[in-house]
Amino acid sequence: MTCSEFDHSCVSTGAAAYLWPATTGLFMLCLIRRARDSAYTDNPIASSWPMRFGWLTLGIVIGTGNEQLVAAMFVVLTGWGWMLWHDGKLRNLPSHAWWGVAGLLIGAAILVAAPGNYARLGAQAGTSGILSTIFRFGLYIGGAYFGLGTGDLGRALWLGICVIVLTGVIAPTKKQRTEAGIWLVASLATLGAMLPLVNYASPRTTFLAVICLVVASMTLFPQKQHQPPSRPKVSALLVLAVWMLVLIDGFAGWTANRSLAMEMSSRLATIRTAASLGQTSVEVPYLATVPSRLTFYSNPEHDRDFISAMAARTGVPKGRHDTSDNAPKPLTLNPLKALKNSF
Repeated sequence: MTCSEFDHSCVSTGAAAYLWPATTGLFMLCLIRRARDSAYTDNPIASSWPMRFGWLTLGIVIGTGNEQLVAAMFVVLTGWGWMLWHDGKLRNLPSHAWWGVAGLLIGAAILVAAPGNYARLGAQAGTSGILSTIFRFGLYIGGAYFGLGTGDLGRALWLGICVIVLTGVIAPTKKQRTEAGIWLVASLATLGAMLPLVNYASPRTTFLAVICLVVASMTLFPQKQHQPPSRPKVSALLVLAVWMLVLIDGFAGWTANRSLAMEMSSRLATIRTAASLGQTSVEVPYLATVPSRLTFYSNPEHDRDFISAMAARTGVPKGRHDTSDNAPKPLTLNPLKALKNSF
């Protein structure tokens, strides 16, 4: 996320920053998978100019999502491209898929060039040595696959994978095994993208790696042939239920973003007013919003340092929290309840 002059646009929390981009990225992979499969047939999908520009736009939007999503998609798309090239079918890939890949590259370039990302990487570089970072990264990988970032939820993951293995059969073809390997590498790539930021990696940065791992397991151990296929109506209902869960969980993150952005905008206006009046100190309220996920702003001490830096950069030597009795207290506002009570 690009941060400019400590503006409120640097506030990002919850599923709006991770779950929605990841869901959209997986949707695009499904579309490209369909285009890839059509390249193996004698009748590849036709491409129109509106379709090409739509894919280009979708790729740009997804490419600016987050580093982990881009890493996973690059691994999967590179693997699929190699499979098509190896089978002599790459030239049959519909042109709109190439436009989507081009959009993804453009979006990724925008993501990498964002000044806020350089600021994060620069801050991380001086926090610990290379050996300490590698050690923390090893713990991070272990927590991702065996604890799902928090608690002991990893047991549910591996129990589910055991069910997939026991109810399936080992992939009979080399092509299926290769694709399973691609998804496994993609899972590791999502975590590798967090290496420079491992000291601040939160639990939500592990779920995309888990999704890729589950896809790899299902690809390597497909359903046994004697089992009846899923009913189309049941599958459609399951897809709808998943989309509704994504929408609801993402909405909770959006409300937190909205509330935090309003608070940050108000605080910045207060600081700028103090700077225009030539004041040497300024008081701003705590962030009252309860974030939907664990974030940098959950700790008032971190927020105190942020206020001090924001005030100094704006031209006010000293900035501190307003601790008066009537001032908002930290983490006392539930954005979903506030939104409900506003109607």
